Amino acid sequence: MLLLRYGFPTLLVLLLSAHAAQANGDLLLRQFLRADALMEETNRIHPLFAGLILGETEIAAENISTVIPILEVFTDSTPSNPFLCLALANACRRLGQEDVSESLFVLTNKRAANDAGLLLVLASRYENLNLTKHEEAVYDALLDLSMSSAYLSRPALGYYFYRRAVEKLKEGERSEALRELERALEFDPYSLSANLLATGLDIRMLRGKAVGQMLALYRAVRESFFAQHLVVLNGSRVAAICLMIVAVAFLLGITFRNLPSIQHRTFEFLPSRLRHAHRGTLAWAIMGIPLIWLWSMFPLIIIPVYLFGAWLPALRRERFFIFVFFVYLILVPFLMKSESKLLQPLDPHHEVSIMARAQESGYEPSLAAEIKSHLEKDSRDFNMIFSLGLLQKRGGNFKEAISLFSVASGMKPRSSAVRNNLGNTYFALGDYDRAMEEYTTAAELDPGSAAPRYNMAQTYSKRLMLPEASQELNRALKLDYALVRRFRRIAGDTYNRQVIDIAIPPSQMWRVLFRSKPQGNDSAIVGSLFGAYPTLLSITAAGLLFLSILVGILLRGVSLYTTCIVCGVQACHKCLENEICSKCTKKMVVTDSTSMRERLETKLRERAYKFRAIKSLVLTAVLPGAGHVFLGSTWKGVMYSLVYSIALINIAFRGLFIKLSPFSEAAAGFTQGLVASGAMVVIYVFCIRSTTRTLTMEEM
Repeated sequence: MLLLRYGFPTLLVLLLSAHAAQANGDLLLRQFLRADALMEETNRIHPLFAGLILGETEIAAENISTVIPILEVFTDSTPSNPFLCLALANACRRLGQEDVSESLFVLTNKRAANDAGLLLVLASRYENLNLTKHEEAVYDALLDLSMSSAYLSRPALGYYFYRRAVEKLKEGERSEALRELERALEFDPYSLSANLLATGLDIRMLRGKAVGQMLALYRAVRESFFAQHLVVLNGSRVAAICLMIVAVAFLLGITFRNLPSIQHRTFEFLPSRLRHAHRGTLAWAIMGIPLIWLWSMFPLIIIPVYLFGAWLPALRRERFFIFVFFVYLILVPFLMKSESKLLQPLDPHHEVSIMARAQESGYEPSLAAEIKSHLEKDSRDFNMIFSLGLLQKRGGNFKEAISLFSVASGMKPRSSAVRNNLGNTYFALGDYDRAMEEYTTAAELDPGSAAPRYNMAQTYSKRLMLPEASQELNRALKLDYALVRRFRRIAGDTYNRQVIDIAIPPSQMWRVLFRSKPQGNDSAIVGSLFGAYPTLLSITAAGLLFLSILVGILLRGVSLYTTCIVCGVQACHKCLENEICSKCTKKMVVTDSTSMRERLETKLRERAYKFRAIKSLVLTAVLPGAGHVFLGSTWKGVMYSLVYSIALINIAFRGLFIKLSPFSEAAAGFTQGLVASGAMVVIYVFCIRSTTRTLTMEEM
């Protein structure tokens, strides 16, 4: 119940927050909606305008001829509206005036060049008009906008094209989906969702690029802090939920197997002058009252108490798992602090989140303002100085960038990244001599980095020293072929698309994250799974673990209970006579015939076997794996409960995970539900069959 009440909602909020952090594109959304509204406003000016913009083919040539003069007047008088120019260009194209239409399409793109929303809407119009060349030109302009002095977030653009790929995949257009994914990865090469989906598509379509895409996926996780953060965040939650489900299955099986013997031991300690029924009821009350009291005072303290109770009658292999659960409870305060730190980058104003965004996005004034605000509190923060210098360089504020990189170089004179980015700033200013000096120093400080070598090749090319440029380019390709190939694919005329920046590595961001102090109340963030007293829980678990081991050593070799050879019931030595419990003895003394006693013994065994089979199958139906633990097949039970928990999490959160199943978001709802239901049925069938086999082997 604790798992259902606290674990899943916490995981749900966590995954939603992680997903929202990756797809943070409020500015892009506002621009897109504004552009769409402008297009709708243009469509309402004249009925034929809408037909020309939307690409309707039923418009007659004579009607187009009459509307062209009107369009020319509106186009000249409203230069801020590219859709009027688009309608005029399409009208000329429909009349066969190819040269005029081409120049007008180019003018349309220029009028929308500084607004991402206009460019995105134009791209969709070009797609409808089958104007592939101009569609690609618009995407190239978007790439320029995102990598130069734009304030637009590149991950937001990447997420936009990722969503388009998902929609194409739902329509069954795999090739179109791959094209959209390629665009998404141009804008955000470290997007985990896009890389996973592209890898899955390549594997399904048996494309030769599948291996290369897997390497790109590995690179995305290796080089992007946000990708690593999402993987670690989801992994920690999956591990916690899986451990809780396995623990519940394990303890459920042990409880139903050992609870009768524990009750019997309690029964034997009570005075014999009490009636048999009263002693039994009192025994159950003695076992239940402390648990009820603990539940009312400290609910989760009941877990280590329960583990202590399970330790004594447990088998040796079962004690290993109980020991693991004890250790997990002891580490709860440490795990809570670590997890609260893991949650901090979800806050866009946290130090690590600001650093990570600065490495992967274009120039954003709001982001630069946040870094300056942080530097007012700590003016010697190298990471923030470096990040601000990177933003100022991308935004064209070269003097500020040089000043910041110079300060960073004084703080860390052996930083190859600082010298490389300082060289990029001089490259943007056209000072190729100073840029070459910085690149040479950066290459000497880090001989294994490909970025300075590639930038040196670009500088030699600008100075028309082509043999030297070719030599440095080959060196860069040998050092990091994938980086050079990816950057050359998006290379352009702007300075940000000519040279490679070196960002702060994710390992440095992880160090900053775990050195920072948790913000807010730890238990308020992730403590809902463990209660408000994590330290008390940890101390109690440690004390009871020590007590369990001590009692286990003292009682080594002592049999706490014995099993009746007829019905299999656990009973103490007082209640056994010739290894047969008192109940079976009473049923068998009704006759002195040996054959009759044997038949009675066989019937009692069959009846006990049926009850045991029913209990194990019911436990398996409640939670796969619990039935195996009940029968003593511990390892099988743990493995089945682990598989079940992973499948349950994957199915329950298929639309939010990043992505246990890359196609989960792209699949149709009915098909998805059918596959999920089928998977759960298969798991249950295997568990029940395995339980039945274990029972059969036990009977033999």
